[in-house]
Amino acid sequence: HSFILLPLLLGNIASPDALSKEVAPEKEVQNESLGLNFKIFSNSLKEKTDFVVIDNRAAKIDAYFAQWDLPLAGHGKGMIEAADKYGIDWRLLPALAMLETTGGKNLCGNGTNLNAFGFGSCKIHFSTFEASFEAVAKTLSGNGERTAHLYKGKSIEGILEVYNPPNTPGMTPGYHKKALNVMSAIESMEVTTNTLAKA
Repeated sequence: HSFILLPLLLGNIASPDALSKEVAPEKEVQNESLGLNFKIFSNSLKEKTDFVVIDNRAAKIDAYFAQWDLPLAGHGKGMIEAADKYGIDWRLLPALAMLETTGGKNLCGNGTNLNAFGFGSCKIHFSTFEASFEAVAKTLSGNGERTAHLYKGKSIEGILEVYNPPNTPGMTPGYHKKALNVMSAIESMEVTTNTLAKA
């Protein structure tokens, strides 16, 4: 009898190219006491296989904005890249954008300023949404030159309190709770294989 020992692969999807490759050279080992032949791979399958890791965060953001046909639908990937670069919660940027500009629908300067967050009281101009993602993520993470002392090491609730202090005149009542609710709604978005392919 011969048996092939393979590592159990859970949570990873191999690419089609990887599946067609030779996995690894193998050698037979005789187990005399049991009279069995084992085929053992000399290299692990993981070392020889390319893996596709599915990150559905961008798809969730896009799906959240797309349900209302908002301008930020399709920009989930840019938000994820900025959030990951600066180590902030991936749901924070889209939540703030939803509260501040209704997902890019109500931009500063009648839409000429792609400041999706009303950042700097709309006085800071951005020519692309991605530039606004970068600037806001950098600030919220405590990496902004002038604002590091305000944001560094803060929890999400702490960041929200600095970004929009509770006693700010004209602030939407329950702003912080609404931000957390949007973050939760984004995380709970269901995405399909087709949605992931577009992300």
